[in-house]
Amino acid sequence: MTVRNYNKKTYNIQQAVNKAITSNPSLKHTPLSINYTVNTVGKTSILTVKLTYGRADVVVSNFEQFYAAIKNTVKANRTKVVLKINNYNANIYSLDKAFVRLKKEGIEKEFKTAQKILYFPGSKSRLLELVINYNNSPLSQQVNYSFTEKEIYNIIKEGLSNCEDSIKINSKEKNPIRPEIIKNIFERVTEDNPDLNYFDSYSISIRTSTLGSVITSQEVEISIDYSLPKERIVEIKAVENQRAKEIIDEIIKAGMSDYQKEQAIHDYIVNSARYDYENYIKNTIPKESHMAYGILVNKVGVCEGYALAMYKLLNMAGVECKVITGTANGEDHAWNIVKLDDGYYHVDATFDDPVINGGEISTLSHKYFNLTDKQIEMDHQWDRSKYPVCNGTKYLK
Repeated sequence: MTVRNYNKKTYNIQQAVNKAITSNPSLKHTPLSINYTVNTVGKTSILTVKLTYGRADVVVSNFEQFYAAIKNTVKANRTKVVLKINNYNANIYSLDKAFVRLKKEGIEKEFKTAQKILYFPGSKSRLLELVINYNNSPLSQQVNYSFTEKEIYNIIKEGLSNCEDSIKINSKEKNPIRPEIIKNIFERVTEDNPDLNYFDSYSISIRTSTLGSVITSQEVEISIDYSLPKERIVEIKAVENQRAKEIIDEIIKAGMSDYQKEQAIHDYIVNSARYDYENYIKNTIPKESHMAYGILVNKVGVCEGYALAMYKLLNMAGVECKVITGTANGEDHAWNIVKLDDGYYHVDATFDDPVINGGEISTLSHKYFNLTDKQIEMDHQWDRSKYPVCNGTKYLK
């Protein structure tokens, strides 16, 4: 699919795909992942979208339809069925319930099952692939352990750190691992470690093996679609880290307080980098401008790059810092929250950066340096449930 005159403010790709899925519940095929590129020819931005689809044998919208599809598959001794489930709810669409009902209705075949659940991020539809083994031959060998959420968190973090295309978690946990749980943990990892966000999209599939109605093992697979080739990401991380260390050695002195470190880093970034306004206007922003690499190495970037550069340098200097995402003046935006000795503060290096107008550069600003929630809410909005309250007073400008 190609869209001419593309503007990211007008076209929300993921939202559009989810609307299409919801608007077409009877279709047997459904998108599972998306990849897109933006090319600019003259003044025209062209969006090219590639969707990867999965196809179902049967579409179901309630438990009776779900059960009927499984019953027909077992009665016919078919070894596989793929169901598209609209408005999926794990408590409703339970294989355990379906298998118990099969026995009640006198269908008592011996079999093992394995299931895989696929879905498009944000969608309420699920593609359930159910494989049935009637002769009880061994399915793939599984790992004999289960995981806590903290262990899953660490596995995902390590996988993203190593730029793995596929992160697999094998478990013998008897309680089902749901996609929503993995999704929540994955999002926690990326919120806690924003410098690992080198990907455009991801998808989650879960393959569950059962003996009758009892879960014997599960394999979770998280497939990652990275924004750049792995070799380039590894190179960027190495150069970015080296440059960050050089900057810290240059501007951070022994005996500095956290506040002094914060101001030194803020002022360095604001004075040394510039906003990638030209590419922003043309809608041709390179991936690097969204990274700390853009600000620290190329000396040019957009708000995400500013926030990630602040995050990297402050944490390297021993000052707790988070990246916060929301909107500013109605547009998507990223900035920082910094913890000092009396509490948290907002810092927006992007909004403090000199703005080029008619070839002249304005002076360094501290207008958005160390603000409370009440101060910054005049033009910034964010999900307050996800971030600490910023109500420090000692270091207000």
